[in-house]
Order: sequence, then structure tokens, then C-alpha cells
Amino acid sequence: MAVNEKTDSLVTKYARGNLPNTPEALLQFIQSELTRIEGFTNASTEASIQTTDKPVVNPKRGMVRYAVAPWYPVASVLSGDTGLVVYDGSAWAVPMVSTPWTEVTVFENGWVNYHNTYWNTAAYRKVGDIVYLKGLVKDGTVDSTIFTMPEGYRPPKSYLFNGTSSNGTYTRIDVDTGGQVEMRSGANGWCSLDGLSFSVI
Repeated sequence: MAVNEKTDSLVTKYARGNLPNTPEALLQFIQSELTRIEGFTNASTEASIQTTDKPVVNPKRGMVRYAVAPWYPVASVLSGDTGLVVYDGSAWAVPMVSTPWTEVTVFENGWVNYHNTYWNTAAYRKVGDIVYLKGLVKDGTVDSTIFTMPEGYRPPKSYLFNGTSSNGTYTRIDVDTGGQVEMRSGANGWCSLDGLSFSVI
């Protein structure tokens, strides 16, 4: 695969110049504008995300590349995956990606949201490699799964959390490697998921 060796460029927005008042100046104006448009087009191409299969010579902080074999600059692409990497000034890293909150729509074992108007509904999101939970749920079977999160939101090892449930009861909430969010002990009048977080790596 050919690798683009151009350096990063700052892209500036094109703005058309003022039209001339005389027909004689019109030809010169058109030639000048075409030259400017060509310059803006070239700068946009140079500043785009480039694919590379070998280490970048003299990388700059903030430089972004799409890494492909045989170049694996970060551990997450060592398995042969391709992907975006960004240079942080000292090393290449995977860019931090944030997902929006995903509300739970499929509950299990009788669990439901406590109140959709006054309290957070059960939801999850991921920022980088950390998954965050929120919400207040109720009425399910104690020692059962509340809901299951999809691939990409599941920890490599199970997590055990201390939580709060109705009547001030001690609550244990587990998040298993299959994505199950489970209430292991507590009272089911309500159970809070607010503030729970874990790593997916």
C-alpha cells in the first residue's frame, strides 16, 4: 500500500474575493481565484486523515493516522486490527471516543424504571474504555439480572459494587463478563445504579 508522506496542514476556509468592476480585470480575477481554490483544495487533502503502514517520521502532537498492517502503534491494534491513532506528544494512542447515553429498553426478571419523570431512567454509556451506569429501577426479583448490555460494554472480569436500595438496605450489584447487570442482594422497592462505572479493558 502506498503511504502519503505529506505533512499535516492547517485547513483554512475559502472565501471568494470581491468581483472587479471592469471587464478587463475579470480575466485576471478568475485566474487568481482558480489559483486560490487550488491551494485550498491541496491544503484540505494534505490535512485529511492519512492511512499509513509504517511509523510516521517526526510525528506532531495531535497528528491522526489510520494505522494498517504491518504498523501496530498501540496495543489495541496488535491483534491485526486497523484503526485510528493519535499522537499525544510522546506516544501513539487510540482516540477517546464517547458514546451517548443508551436507555435500557429491555429489562429482565420484572425490573422496570422507578419513575421516568422524576428520576434517571436506567442507561449506560462509554467514555474511552470506561462504562458508566445511571438510573433508578424497582420491582424486580432480588438476586437476578436487571438488564444485559451489548458487546463493547462488557468487562473482561466481573465487577462487584456496593449500592443503595429502598429502606436504606445494603445492596450488592454485579456486572458480569456477559454484560449482565445484576442485583444480588438488597430490597426491590428501588435500587440505584447512579455512579457505577467499570473498565472494559
